[in-house]
Amino acid sequence: MPESDAAALVTRLEKQLVDLQARLPAHSIPPSMIAKLDDLEEALALAQRQLRQETAGQNSEEADFDCGQL
Repeated sequence: MPESDAAALVTRLEKQLVDLQARLPAHSIPPSMIAKLDDLEEALALAQRQLRQETAGQNSEEADFDCGQL
């Protein structure tokens, strides 16, 4: 099964978040980096929610199909 757009987005955002966290200085974090971190975390949460909804939709479609086979 090919990776969905939401799954690809989650993967990409997770990588960007890890990269940004690795570049954060121990002290005196620039406000722009904090803002970028917040933006990435919000985008990741939204993408994960969308992925869960897609997965739930696929599972219910599969369940409907299975019940129709009875």
